[in-house]
Amino acid sequence: MYMCVQVCPTGIDIRDGLQVGCIQCAACIDACNEVMDKVGYPRGLIRYTTERQLAEKEPSRVLRPRLFAYLTLLAVLCGGVIYALTDRVPLEIDIRRDRNQLSSINNQGMIENSYIVKLTNKTQDAHTYTITLAPQEGLSLELRFNDVPLEAGESFDMPVSIYGDPDVIEFGQTPVTLNVSSENGKYKVSKQNIFTTQGQ
Repeated sequence: MYMCVQVCPTGIDIRDGLQVGCIQCAACIDACNEVMDKVGYPRGLIRYTTERQLAEKEPSRVLRPRLFAYLTLLAVLCGGVIYALTDRVPLEIDIRRDRNQLSSINNQGMIENSYIVKLTNKTQDAHTYTITLAPQEGLSLELRFNDVPLEAGESFDMPVSIYGDPDVIEFGQTPVTLNVSSENGKYKVSKQNIFTTQGQ
């Protein structure tokens, strides 16, 4: 049988009251209860309690308003985490125009607009994606790669060009839409940008 001061790993004397060095391991509580059992006194000489309970002899209350407030806050945080995980976008696309030139004319007389398409695979698996241009009269898409394989969490910037037939498309700005889909068709996303005939 050990005394409470003998079992304390930090070497403090709990009989002097709660001290900074206490790590709340409860070894002194177990030792004290053993001694109390041996000498026939009630347990609980050393216990977890508050100064108010000691002074006013109040019984411990488990169901307190503060507990419900903590549980509510915990439920809100857990709900936020679950929503963030379930609402996460599995595939992200961003389209940036070539800032150096709005548009140009190629050797065939077609109006060319250049873009950088950034694909981000936010799933936990590798996927191969394809980029297509939503059908629009007088416009066509040219890609450096037909397929874009991406590992989980990987991003890739791919230059693309959209060509417009000046005899078909209108002068000024024309909305265009790029579609990206995975090889199994499970993940799809679209992004709109502007095709311009100005600045050539």
